[in-house]
Amino acid sequence: MRASILGTLALAALFASACGSPAAHAPPPPPLASAPPPQPAPAERTLRYSFLLMDHVAGGSVVTIHADGSRDATWEYTDRGRGPKQQTHYEIARDGTLSRLDTTGVDYLKQPVGEHLTSASGTLTWKNDAEQGSAPATPPAGYVAMQGAPDLFAALVRAILGTPDRELALLPSGRARATRVGDRTVGANGRSMHVTCYEVQGLGFQPAPTWLDDDRESFGTIDPWASVVREGWEAVVPQLMAFQRDAQAARLGALARKLGHVAPGAGLAIVHARLFDVEKKKVVPDATIVVKGDRIVAAGAGARTKVPAGVETFDAKGMTAIPGLWDMHSHVSPTDGLLDPRRWGRVKTRSSTRTSSSCSFSRARTTTRARRSASRASRRRAPRSTSRRSRCADLLKELGVEAVAR
Repeated sequence: MRASILGTLALAALFASACGSPAAHAPPPPPLASAPPPQPAPAERTLRYSFLLMDHVAGGSVVTIHADGSRDATWEYTDRGRGPKQQTHYEIARDGTLSRLDTTGVDYLKQPVGEHLTSASGTLTWKNDAEQGSAPATPPAGYVAMQGAPDLFAALVRAILGTPDRELALLPSGRARATRVGDRTVGANGRSMHVTCYEVQGLGFQPAPTWLDDDRESFGTIDPWASVVREGWEAVVPQLMAFQRDAQAARLGALARKLGHVAPGAGLAIVHARLFDVEKKKVVPDATIVVKGDRIVAAGAGARTKVPAGVETFDAKGMTAIPGLWDMHSHVSPTDGLLDPRRWGRVKTRSSTRTSSSCSFSRARTTTRARRSASRASRRRAPRSTSRRSRCADLLKELGVEAVAR
């Protein structure tokens, strides 16, 4: 029937033209609007990363981004016979936070790991080798994974950057905020890429820096000992490390100017210390050490060592003073001196009865490292303020750390 109708219309048009119809030729009808072509589904992408110990590649990670937004990542490296080998699958909620996480494999010490996060009926539930818990899925909170590929940290940073004030509650506890530090255009193997450095505060006593590309995908996490960087871009690690070092020096310099303390001109007296006398190979109990400027002017038993008037005193009861430099294995950080709790509350000036507020200890659950230690029956401890005006509270605030009261 459709062919018959079209034939009739064609004959009528031909007849009208042959008869010289005075009517003007009608413009051709507009073409029928066609539906837009279907958009292709997002292609699956793969990002590859190298893990560098000092300056040599010791492993890496492969991140597969699926069309539905879910991700699978591998994570493996070797460090003197140790090192993790893990597989992680994770999914992202509409608010940018993790809605599912499954990590299996072995940890740095080759012990089996299993970490899982699920979301159901408006509740997030998690379980790992150190803890298990649950929390409402709203308001949004970023789960801090104990295990898994480094890309999980980039996922957390993206979630923080997606908030209006670049601050996000954390699970199991705490809060984190991200600050843009600066950017660089780096080049390697005839290519260039623009990358941005962000520092995340709230995960530890120092901000955690990381680098994202313009798609906010992880470009690298750089550290003098161990770094993760996009495969093929290993040569730019020293450049990024120098940038981070300068940023850290500026931040620590500002903290030192704000929080630093200089002893009075009369000097400093360390009292009630156990002093190890290396020449006599014995320990002097309840010793006193007097320092003026950069010189030790007196040291010995407290009963026989005079404390000059006007000096600042430091109560070292329970601590041991050792002279010189010792060859020992120790891991230190720029904030170790600031965070020694015994320096708060025991320092006073002999000419005054005023003392600074004291600090006590409580477990801090804001750091991934602390939770890893907890699984080995050893938790990191952090100062908790006993006064609204405590110097400890001011310091922790400056460092971006939220201590959790026991």
